[in-house]
Amino acid sequence: MSDTNIVNKHFITNDSKGWQSPCPKTKLNNQFVKESNEFIHRNGKPYFPVLKSEKEARREKLDETIQKFVDASTCHGFKHCFNSGSKVRQLIWMMILAASVALLVQKLYESGVKFLERPFSTKTTLTYVDQMEFPAISICNMNDMRNSKVVNTTLGRILEKMKVDNNNQHLKDISPEEYSSTRASANHEIKDMLYTCIFQEKIGCNHTFFTAFAASQGERCYKLNSSDLKVTGTGRKHSLIMELNIEQYDYFEDIKEAGIKLIIHDQNETPVRMAGVKLSPGFSATVQIKKKKTLNLKAPYATNCGSKPLKYFDHYSTNTCWLERLTDHVVTNCNCKDSFMPGHARVCSIPELMNCTFSKWEEFDRLKDIQCPIPCESQEFESSVSFARYPSNKLADKIAKDMQLPGSVQENREFIRDNYLRVEIFYEEMSYIQVEQTPSYDLMILLGDIGGQFGLFLGSSIITYVEFFDFFAALIYTKYFRIFKPPKI
Repeated sequence: MSDTNIVNKHFITNDSKGWQSPCPKTKLNNQFVKESNEFIHRNGKPYFPVLKSEKEARREKLDETIQKFVDASTCHGFKHCFNSGSKVRQLIWMMILAASVALLVQKLYESGVKFLERPFSTKTTLTYVDQMEFPAISICNMNDMRNSKVVNTTLGRILEKMKVDNNNQHLKDISPEEYSSTRASANHEIKDMLYTCIFQEKIGCNHTFFTAFAASQGERCYKLNSSDLKVTGTGRKHSLIMELNIEQYDYFEDIKEAGIKLIIHDQNETPVRMAGVKLSPGFSATVQIKKKKTLNLKAPYATNCGSKPLKYFDHYSTNTCWLERLTDHVVTNCNCKDSFMPGHARVCSIPELMNCTFSKWEEFDRLKDIQCPIPCESQEFESSVSFARYPSNKLADKIAKDMQLPGSVQENREFIRDNYLRVEIFYEEMSYIQVEQTPSYDLMILLGDIGGQFGLFLGSSIITYVEFFDFFAALIYTKYFRIFKPPKI
């Protein structure tokens, strides 16, 4: 007999006892079958295919997909939970897998918490260079007003009356405009204070190299703009030397300290409230400086560095931002400002200063957040100062001659040492310290930890995740989208 025997237009079905038998064309289990004239021999015996419903075929395909995934999964121990044969062995493997998953979840939680804390480390590097930009130099006389410019003014007469009766009501007798103009004209002028100025023993500088600004206590300061000054070495040959006359003979009566405040800072900084170094007349101060560059991290790290556009200043710094916020706070609450504050608001009268401005200033200083972030990049200068007596007798005699002082030699020398000082500034070495903040646990480290933890506890890799994705995609496709066609008989 041939491999295919003819059956006269009959179908094969399963009866209730599981026997296969011919039957006429009919509709079984909601599935239409077509006529066929053939059946197939397998192993020498006739084989009659059993027709299944679509639901049964889909269920069988789902089971097949799941079994293939369990057998082929690269997730260690996974297949032993289903194919171990012994129920006890399967239970043991399930317990092992559950414990591994629990430890994995704990470690993933710890890694997530650490990542959200945004830790960072600080790296310090000492960099040597052949050329460095000279820093900006600011000087402030410790005296606010020259006595000669205050006497015979309304402000001067009011102050004299207050010495007698200690009555602040006299302050009402002067207008804000007159008070402000008197204060401004009474400030020390850089052209009068600067006796000599020389850079690198060959470049002369004068008062036109300086720019005036008001510090946080209202005193006038002067900034030497040295952005074009470069140095290629250390020591006196590469230093800035200034001889200054502090004009102590013209100090106002209530000043307790005599000298200048020296501030060394970045070119883009306006040091409205930087402390600086106090220098006394009668001495030569040698200032050796070291440059430190700091690079901070932006949000979400704790430093939260940044900058904001300012209304009254071209360059952002924490000091200029502080002064601008202070000014806005005072103007908002007092409808006026102090004379040194920037902006176009009117200047407060002295009673307004006493009754509103100063109290609002104290209130502002108590605020915890004035919204002035630290810059992401800043430069600072550390200094060490040594002193020697100044000037020498011969130089004092020369200065006395230039000033045409009328006193005796000894009187003139004493007068000069009461008013003159010398300052010499240079780099200690041709290098700078860079302090850089770097994330110590960023996204890539987190992903590396996650991968390592999955590999340690489950023995899986990124390919394993792709396998799971492929498995679930196959399940969804088989369950909802695959079309099962009846076999041809």
